[in-house]
Amino acid sequence: MKQDEKGDEQMNILVFGDSIAYGIADKEKGGWVNRLRFALVRDRDEKEFALFNMSIGGQTTEEIKVRFADECNNRRSGLEDTLIIFAIGINDTALVQGAEKRPIEDFRRNMIDLVGCAKTYAAHVLAVGLTKADETRTRPVGWNENVCYLNDRIAAYDRELAAVCVKYGIDYLPVFSLLTADDLADGLHPNESGHQKMCEVILQYVSKAYLS
Repeated sequence: MKQDEKGDEQMNILVFGDSIAYGIADKEKGGWVNRLRFALVRDRDEKEFALFNMSIGGQTTEEIKVRFADECNNRRSGLEDTLIIFAIGINDTALVQGAEKRPIEDFRRNMIDLVGCAKTYAAHVLAVGLTKADETRTRPVGWNENVCYLNDRIAAYDRELAAVCVKYGIDYLPVFSLLTADDLADGLHPNESGHQKMCEVILQYVSKAYLS
């Protein structure tokens, strides 16, 4: 990590995601990103990092791509190392009235664009993979009878994400098999136990790869 003028090591951690990364359905601690910040505060000096959650519920890669550069510029500092975490893609996989919300080809192009842009702002880029759904509750989802999430589609987009990461040289953390149906509040969004599981694996990876 880089050092500030006083010699303290610092890292900006910017998380770009959807409602899962935002923390919906975690009524205890506000989601895995917030839990990650708590864990880092617990284990480290707060001067070592600043964590920003730029996740917005319902967004796909297309919407995040539109706002990505502005969000990064607003939190950029030449005195700080930067880690960008992408936790996106689940909304791209949705079927809306049987039609693809975001075709996989568009998802791939958007991720390539986002990764390329991220490399201009950050020394480190990590993509967290997509989580599995409980299809008994997502065909359709309880909040919109026109929307479905299917694991075959989620897995296909997750493989595409992993392939983009390999090709363009960024880190990829698979979580597709991490959560069970008991870890999901509504079939799609993790509950408190689900967010804690995600926090633990992401904390372990981030601490070892970027903060050691």
